[in-house]
Amino acid sequence: MRLIQRISNSTLVKSDNLVHIICILSVIGPVITVSAGFWDAISHLQKEPEFFWSPSHMI
Repeated sequence: MRLIQRISNSTLVKSDNLVHIICILSVIGPVITVSAGFWDAISHLQKEPEFFWSPSHMI
């Protein structure tokens, strides 16, 4: 019970902070995804050797 109270009183759960965190993550996520797609497409155009665990595929 104390853990739940501690979490509910923490600064991350406050509505203003939570909205800011969600907004930041919702912008950063698509930027990373699109940039990884460009990175992967460019590596395909350059005919670099490719494997499944390459950084552009992992992102």
